[in-house]
Amino acid sequence: MIKNNYYDVNSKYNKTIALFSDIHFNVKYNYQLFLDIINNLKLNKPDYICIPGDIIDNNNVLENITLQNRLYRFIKELSLISKVIISIGNHEKLYNNDYRDNYNIDFFNKLNDIDNVYVLDNENKAFNNFNFIGFNPSTNYYRSRENVDILIEDFKKLDKKIMNDKYNILLCHSPIKIVNDKMLLNTNIKNINLILAGHMHSGLMLPILRKLKGNRGLVGPYHNFFPPLARGIFKKEDTTLIITGGVIKLSYSTHLNKFNKIFHTDIDYIKL
Repeated sequence: MIKNNYYDVNSKYNKTIALFSDIHFNVKYNYQLFLDIINNLKLNKPDYICIPGDIIDNNNVLENITLQNRLYRFIKELSLISKVIISIGNHEKLYNNDYRDNYNIDFFNKLNDIDNVYVLDNENKAFNNFNFIGFNPSTNYYRSRENVDILIEDFKKLDKKIMNDKYNILLCHSPIKIVNDKMLLNTNIKNINLILAGHMHSGLMLPILRKLKGNRGLVGPYHNFFPPLARGIFKKEDTTLIITGGVIKLSYSTHLNKFNKIFHTDIDYIKL
C-alpha cells in the first residue's frame, strides 16, 4: 500500500518532485511494488522523480542478469513518466555484509544511458531553474557510522557543483549529519536550498504513530532508539530537508521482511 505525502516547499516554479528511496531490490522482491509505484506516479504526473540511493539491497543481486534486467526495466518505465535523478546510497557499496570502496559502475552506467535517467555520483545536472546534485559520501563515512568530520571533507568536493543562480537540490542518501551544526560552519551546505534523503525507513514508525509531530523515529539504521531526523520535513536556516520513508521498511534479505505488510510504501510529492 502506498502512502502519498505532500509538501509545499516553494510555489515559485510550479513544478513537482516525486521522491522515494530505499527500494532495496533483492532476490525475494515483491514485484507488485514496482507496478504500484509506476501507477502512482502516472496518476500524479511529477516533473522530476528523485531516488536518493539504496536501489539495491546488496551488490550480489546484480550478478544475476535476470534480476538485473528486471530492475533496469523498472527504471526505464519510470523514465517514460518524467526525468529520473538517482544518487548512490550505502547499500550500493554493500557486498554481503561488507562495504567496498567501489560499487557496480557498469550497471549504473547502463541506467545512465537510458534517456531521461541521470545517475549523479558527486555530479550535478541543471534543468531550467534547478540544479540537482547527487552526493556520494566515501565508504569510510558509512564504515565510521557517519562521522561528521569525514562528511565535511567529502562534501567540500562538491563546492563547484553548487550553482548560485539556480535552486540547488541535493540528493543525499543519509540525513543523519547533513545539516549538523559543524557542517553548517565548515561547508557550503547552507547554499543548498533543498536536501532529499532516505536511509531512515521512517525510523520504523508504525502507521498508528505516524501522526505524531516531529522527526523522530522508533529505531534507526544502526539499531539506535528514537533517532532524530528519521522522517518528514526539517528546516535549518534557509535549507529544507525532506526525509522520505522508503519503499520498504525491512529488507527482503532479512527474516523480518514478513512484517513489511504492516508498513506503507512512501512516495513524497514536493511542490516547488
